[in-house]
Amino acid sequence: MKIVPRKYGWGVYVWRLPNGRFFKDSDGNYLNIPAQKDDLSAITKLKEAAKYYGEPEGQPIFQSGVSRVTDEQYSEQLQRLKEGQIPSLDDIDAIADAIIKVVVIIGIVIGIAIINIAIVVTVVVVTAATTKHVIMVLIVTVI
Repeated sequence: MKIVPRKYGWGVYVWRLPNGRFFKDSDGNYLNIPAQKDDLSAITKLKEAAKYYGEPEGQPIFQSGVSRVTDEQYSEQLQRLKEGQIPSLDDIDAIADAIIKVVVIIGIVIGIAIINIAIVVTVVVVTAATTKHVIMVLIVTVI
């Protein structure tokens, strides 16, 4: 199986230093700008900001499908993750994966239900000639 990462035209550019690390402030906030891929205006603004903050050496790196979040949003996402939910409802890939899982589970349940109904119908047909009471018990059990 080969996993193909999904690529989006939107995301953020972050500033990567020559040592390979991303530039961030003392609070852990990365220097970034929301943008479309290849947005020269956004790239220029990021370069200017990096120069202003004393890190002119480096390069802009595009992170596809990534968006900024506030500290409050981050806390909410952590809480959702701890509760077993999708952390961000803006995460298109996670939503798509969850929908696929639900559809597969529904398909399995429907398949099992169809098999059970077929078994009950077979038992009802076989026992129909012998006893009316058995038919009524089986029908009540299915409902």
